[in-house]
Amino acid sequence: MRGWAETLKAGKQVYRMPLESELREVIGALQSEVEFEAVVSELGAAGIDRARISFLAQEDIAAFCAGAVVATSSSYPASRSA
Repeated sequence: MRGWAETLKAGKQVYRMPLESELREVIGALQSEVEFEAVVSELGAAGIDRARISFLAQEDIAAFCAGAVVATSSSYPASRSA
């Protein structure tokens, strides 16, 4: 039986069984995707298109990131002047 290093040098792909935690993560992501598509469909029926939803999501992500930066920077002491 060949070792890992020899297998990688030979350029062969090695497949392994996913861990249970990885499978749970994939299942969760798929469920989230299905839920997301259902919400997008409902919003589409209400006249809000996917581009508008994407724009609003980007704004929400940017606001969250800005809040995280402010929260992080306020937890550090002010730098000292020399």
